Amino acid sequence: MLSLMARSRRDRIRPRRVSYEGIRHYRRGDTTIEFTLERSQRRTIGLTVFPGGGVRVRAPQRASEEAVMALVAGREQWILQKQRFLADIPLADDSRFEQGYPVPFLGRDRRIVIADAGARRPRVQLRRDELRVDGAGSPREIHRAVYQWYRTAALRVFRHRMRTLRKRSRIALLGEPTGLTLRLMRRRWGSCFTDRRITLNPELCAAAVTEIDYVILHEICHFREHNHSARFYHLLDERMPDWKARRARLNRTIPTGFLRAP
Repeated sequence: MLSLMARSRRDRIRPRRVSYEGIRHYRRGDTTIEFTLERSQRRTIGLTVFPGGGVRVRAPQRASEEAVMALVAGREQWILQKQRFLADIPLADDSRFEQGYPVPFLGRDRRIVIADAGARRPRVQLRRDELRVDGAGSPREIHRAVYQWYRTAALRVFRHRMRTLRKRSRIALLGEPTGLTLRLMRRRWGSCFTDRRITLNPELCAAAVTEIDYVILHEICHFREHNHSARFYHLLDERMPDWKARRARLNRTIPTGFLRAP
């Protein structure tokens, strides 16, 4: 499965004091790639393809136009592939991310509370049923801050639940995962590769712990049976007899598409 927001591996440094440079066009033959250029105090040039197919390039202040175009040229096929996949995915609705907007997390809605829009850098804190957001004024800034916080929190929760489940000997015997990653997925809560790498949808963290445990165990059972055969469901029945009820609650009550990559 591909992620809803595809990022180049180089785009990992959080920029400061971003300056908007405007629209640029890369052209080769009949191919044209339009992208926005932003400059900041970063060391490398980064590239992001967003839902809807939009492209953004972030570059150091001193990077030349030639260097920017060279990066886009080198990633041309990667960009076109991601644009084809992301073209029909709706753009995030930033306007929802404002004071009082409910963000589901661990089975309950957490309302956004704008605490200090003038803080130096965006920061999100969970306080009971509130998501306190500092340093983000516009709905788009709030969306970005909440999105980053949510992914970090989801990964922490998933790792904890996986460790907790594997303390049970009958689950531990199924094998140890080789990795855990997050990926927004349109129709799946999780997936498992043949090398026992597990990918989970961060929106799964909207569910209660019991439903999260079901999805994690579902993927762990694929270590033994990489299919949905009778043997696979027998593994689930043995280790979680009420898994059908958990699945029903998950699919009936948990929304999808609420997070969206900004």
